[in-house]
Amino acid sequence: MSTVSAFSTAIEAPADLRLQRLRKRVGQLRELLAEGLALIGEVYESDDWKLVASSWEEFCAAELPELAQLRLEPEKRQAVILDLAGRGLSQRAIGAPLGLSPQTVMRELKRAGVERDTVKGRDGRQRPAVAAARPVPVSSSVPNTDRAVSLVAAAGPDGLTVRELCRKTGWHHGQASGTLSRLAKQRRVRAVAVFRDNCAAYVLPA
Repeated sequence: MSTVSAFSTAIEAPADLRLQRLRKRVGQLRELLAEGLALIGEVYESDDWKLVASSWEEFCAAELPELAQLRLEPEKRQAVILDLAGRGLSQRAIGAPLGLSPQTVMRELKRAGVERDTVKGRDGRQRPAVAAARPVPVSSSVPNTDRAVSLVAAAGPDGLTVRELCRKTGWHHGQASGTLSRLAKQRRVRAVAVFRDNCAAYVLPA
């Protein structure tokens, strides 16, 4: 190897290492920013944002514009959407910090098998969701919600999806989805970023 070639190799190697470090750090930074999205729901529920903005969308645009620029992995993005939906946020409110349209949020919720009875409006009042779940009749002495919680608990860390709940109970999709949605609002179960058959899994709260 000539002196020039050896010198070139010595220069290129550190550059490759720096590039690897850069990509690793950018990846770590994105993960940290994604984790920070978990606080969005708490910020919304506190109502403190009303001190600096007249609407939730205005607050997100003014105070957290960088969140909409995050290129989240599909699983992480859906996990954030499900968390906010579980807190009762409307599709528009869910999409505001993520830079998503209400229609995109609705598609994500449908893909996860989530149907909601009510959503929280801009004035804080609960209103019927656009696609409200049908009432779930109680056909036994054990309420459907309690039965669903027991089945979720029995599933352990793998959780239970809407379709799996249908198979175990014989319920139709809307009945199972509506039950899990209500339980999520009551914080008796929570959706996690684990998907089977395009449905999110629900586990007991940590």
